[in-house]
Amino acid sequence: MTQNQERLEASSVSAVAQFKGHENSIGFLPLETCPGATHGTGGCADVCYARHGRSRMPTVKQRLQRNTALLNGYCNEGDERGLTSDLLRLIDRATKQFKRRKQIEAREQTTLYRQLRTRGSIFRFQWAGDLISETHARAVRTACEKRPATTCWLYTRSFHLLEQLRPAPGNLTVWLSTDTINEVEARAAKRQHRWTKTARMQEDRSGLLCPKYTGLPTQQACARCGICYDSTATSITFPIKHAATAAVAA
Repeated sequence: MTQNQERLEASSVSAVAQFKGHENSIGFLPLETCPGATHGTGGCADVCYARHGRSRMPTVKQRLQRNTALLNGYCNEGDERGLTSDLLRLIDRATKQFKRRKQIEAREQTTLYRQLRTRGSIFRFQWAGDLISETHARAVRTACEKRPATTCWLYTRSFHLLEQLRPAPGNLTVWLSTDTINEVEARAAKRQHRWTKTARMQEDRSGLLCPKYTGLPTQQACARCGICYDSTATSITFPIKHAATAAVAA
């Protein structure tokens, strides 16, 4: 595709980045790229964190808009190879940043160095937005397959696209994002795709809470924690009253 040779742009999200300026996630416009969004009381649309906070900043919004336009272009053309190549470029850039910073921190054996050594390179798909098509889902799966040394994860409500993520690479963790509106569909998707995990958006604080809601600092929260991509946990809870400001919920 041409589109003035534009390419997807990664983001440095405070909770996901392993250090300041680490561009190891990608986002798209929320709702516009969320075919499985739920509306009404108990749904995700009104309280979506990606529609608040930093997402409203002009520079961030412009990036999400550009990414969305490019993603739509790839998907409308069925250009799976082009989209995969673009995603691989982002993963490679984030990994290069990771290796460079790890080497620097190793000189002083800092706490950050020990954290980087423990976690390895990580990349999050869709900190804003979701999978929008079969082309998109297959490109994500293939990009993960081609970069097995990078640990990846995503949350999705696009249950109809889960088949396109199979067989899920060992370095990709997929969370079904659920609430009271889509719980029936989520349970059915889980029965069919037992390799997935469940992320619940709910009023109470029962179950395993994202540590961000139990006192973990927002900065590098995902890198400090690891539950979403490096644990045996099969379900996690995001309290709904916090969803609008969360940087790691989905």
